[in-house]
Amino acid sequence: MLENKQLIIFDFCETLVNIQTADNFVLWVLDKEKVNSKFQLDFIQTLKKIKFITILNVLFPRLNFEKRLMLRLLKNLSQETISKNAKNYAQWLKGKWILELKDLFMMHVDTGAKIVVISGGYEIYLKHFFAEFPEVVVFGTKIEFKNGKLTGKFDGKDCMFQEKVNILNRWIETSGENMEKSVVFSDSISDLPLLKWANEGFVVSHKKEQNWSEMNNLKEIIWV
Repeated sequence: MLENKQLIIFDFCETLVNIQTADNFVLWVLDKEKVNSKFQLDFIQTLKKIKFITILNVLFPRLNFEKRLMLRLLKNLSQETISKNAKNYAQWLKGKWILELKDLFMMHVDTGAKIVVISGGYEIYLKHFFAEFPEVVVFGTKIEFKNGKLTGKFDGKDCMFQEKVNILNRWIETSGENMEKSVVFSDSISDLPLLKWANEGFVVSHKKEQNWSEMNNLKEIIWV
């Protein structure tokens, strides 16, 4: 079989699985570890109700303020505890595959294409999710640990927007990968820089078209 020289790039949340996973992971850990965070969660909900977070998202779209607030709820939990929950959460996420996209993903695995999954989800559970595919390169938002405890902060930049392109460019430069064609699959307009960066971009949509895909001359996959 001839070597497949395609670079296939997938977003994760609502592209390969049918939920947003980062904040949900925080809620998962809080529940499993019986952490009493009702006051903090109510405070975040209040900020959403009064549109404070919406205003921040408009003014500073790359800040992702709610995601940062949610992660802080896990502050001071041990790295061992977070890692254990990340492994279990990844297993639970296997039931959230979007079947049409799983078939597409597996097709590219079988053809020997170079596959990268790059997501704003947390890398700590994404690595476990794709552990059975050692050939797949995984990038996600890293979380910071110091002295064996979670600081409640990102380790580096959030893996979103232009940062995904920056990460891929650095990886291509250091890995020496030389692909003839790059293809991106993502559900979100936040990944427009990534979709435009690739030779070919596919918007992944649920049940109906998204108008921004045609506006940006992107192809579309609609799953039901």
